[in-house]
Amino acid sequence: MCQVEVNITQGFDSDEKRLPEKERESLTKSLNKFVHNAKNGLFPKKLFRRKGVVFPNDINKGDSSLYMLNATESLCVILAFDNDSLFQQKIITLFRVVNKSQAVEAFNSTASLIYN
Repeated sequence: MCQVEVNITQGFDSDEKRLPEKERESLTKSLNKFVHNAKNGLFPKKLFRRKGVVFPNDINKGDSSLYMLNATESLCVILAFDNDSLFQQKIITLFRVVNKSQAVEAFNSTASLIYN
């Protein structure tokens, strides 16, 4: 079992605070399961990049650690999932939580902030 560090950005925190209590509870449960699986070396099946996602500056998609996670039926989390082999840990950075209908736009916006 490896260590997992979870970083929460101001954007994610702000998005989460706007959610109704029931959605926050479902999101927390989903994220806890995601972190547990990461600790056990399991790459989550719900972690993906959607078609239509554009990486700025012609970045090679294989070099990016930015993903979307289907957290609940209606919510998608934009996050970075990095493997730090030097310290034998995985680092998860939570950038945004949005409705699935806004996921591609939020992903592209986050990618632009990170890679530009």
